[in-house]
Amino acid sequence: MKKLIELNTDDNHIIYWTLEYLKEKNYKIIIFVHWLFWNQNDIQYINATKYFYGEGFDTFIFDLYSDNKNARKLNECSISTNSIDLQNVINYFKLQYKDLYIIAHSLGGLAVINTDTSIISKIILWEPSAWLRKEEEKSDINYDKKSWLYVVDRWVKFTINNKMIKEWKDAVNINKYINKLNNNINFIFAWNSPIYKNRKPYISNYKQTVIKWASHTFSKENIEKQLFEQTLKYLIK
Repeated sequence: MKKLIELNTDDNHIIYWTLEYLKEKNYKIIIFVHWLFWNQNDIQYINATKYFYGEGFDTFIFDLYSDNKNARKLNECSISTNSIDLQNVINYFKLQYKDLYIIAHSLGGLAVINTDTSIISKIILWEPSAWLRKEEEKSDINYDKKSWLYVVDRWVKFTINNKMIKEWKDAVNINKYINKLNNNINFIFAWNSPIYKNRKPYISNYKQTVIKWASHTFSKENIEKQLFEQTLKYLIK
């Protein structure tokens, strides 16, 4: 069953949610946190909610930003903003479910790390992009003096504000963020991505998996299937 939810924030925005829930009362829910410039309507999250719903989990995905009425816009957001909204989501569900799980992809992982997740049963981070690397900043992120925003030119062009960039850069202090990790965090990395190599020295005490031939997006059909299956293993252990 599906339910669309709107939650008003303290700063007069609306968070748009989609909850997929079993007809019978369920006590476990997965909260998905999407990555930079994606949203809840991306095919990967549609596939993921369908897969885990079929495995007996209620699933929940929300937009950190969107074009909907009074929703946050990407260039108005920071990682802190994302964390505040995620905290509101956790607070909303914590009295309704016994077990709350979080699955976050890429920059969504940094929002999770900066959130109070003490009541979360397990956290799965898919390719967490914990910091903005110098080569990224030079190659595809440029400051636009006219708009006072940074233009990111990757698969598509989009703009982000100075606070987002500042917080992204601040995360280069990896030890600071590692100290925030809970023992219930598990990592899944892509074999064809440099992220695992950069994170590996810092996360030896945490469960981790590398999916061979995968890229940062895990978008190929057979790769996505492996991603979901490995995630499920972590959730039910």
